[in-house]
Parts: sequence; structure tokens; C-alpha cells
Amino acid sequence: MSLKQRRRLLRVLFWVVSILMTAFVVGGIFLPRQLKVTRSVTIHADPVIVYDKIQSFKQWESWAPWFRRDRFIDKKFDGTESGPGAVMTWKSKSEGDGSIKIVSALIPQTVNMAVQFGDAGEADTWFEVKDAGGGATEVAWGFQTDFGHNMARRYFGLLFAAQVRRDLDEGLENLKTLLDQPPPAPANP
Repeated sequence: MSLKQRRRLLRVLFWVVSILMTAFVVGGIFLPRQLKVTRSVTIHADPVIVYDKIQSFKQWESWAPWFRRDRFIDKKFDGTESGPGAVMTWKSKSEGDGSIKIVSALIPQTVNMAVQFGDAGEADTWFEVKDAGGGATEVAWGFQTDFGHNMARRYFGLLFAAQVRRDLDEGLENLKTLLDQPPPAPANP
């Protein structure tokens, strides 16, 4: 390969890399800065019973998807047993490390939590529990995080959104399976 051909090849490579980097940055600017996911399910159980399974981290082992995927998660509970001030920290080879703290609650309607994923960032998650009538309870589970100006994290958010939806759906289905009672039979006149 001649010197002229090498220079031409280097020039083409330079422009290709420059265009790709520019596209990455410009594309990242237009990606959402925040990720917000909310999922819901109707459970045929009393709202107080559903709320009890949500407001105590020790109860999460019976329904949260992460505990089913890794039965050996190393977890530690601090603060209060349930409600505001309750804290759970975890370490897992497959699920990562982090902590979650209940920051506020309105019994038996809402629970708001702050999540720390170690170096991976932080997020907020919450539950809303509403009496749906007829012995049913509507449960909504939400998750929100802000990627800021970090372009790589914004791109990661595209993949992360599907994982969050899957985890919230799986957790709510596990909760429903655990607590769902058949609706009462209609009274015969």
C-alpha cells in the first residue's frame, strides 16, 4: 500500500469515527433524561393485607422478583421494621449491590422509597394501593430515575426500561399469586 493510499485510508477512518461520535452525542442529547415506568395489577384481597406485604422489606422475600432469581442474596435490614425509616441493603452476584429506604408512607395507600444502586446511580420507587371495590385492590408500582447529562447512561436507559417493566410486572404478578382470593360468590335472591 502506498503512502498516498494510507493517508487516504486514515482520512476516511478519521471522518467515519468523527461522524459516528457526533451521531452518538447528538443522539444522546435527544434521548430522554429520565426513565419513568408504572405498572399495575388488581388483586382480590383487602388493601390492608396488600399494603402489609409492601411496607415491610422482610415481606418482600415472598414476592419480589430478585429474591426468586437469586435465593442467596445477602441482605441486611436496618431502621424500623416497616414504614418510614425501614432500610434494606443487598449484595448479589447476579442482581448487583444496593440499598432501599422507605422515605414516606400513608397507611394503607402509598409507600415512597429511595433506591441506591451503588456506583450505578439512584432512583425512586413507589407503591399506590387503592380499594377497587368488591373485595379487590388496585396496586400500582412505579420506578423513576434521572440519567442527567450522561449520554452513556441515557443509551443504557433504552435497554434498562424493558428490564424495569419486566421486574415490576413480575413482582406484581407474584404479589397477586400470593394474595389473590377468589371473589365472593354472588348472593342468590
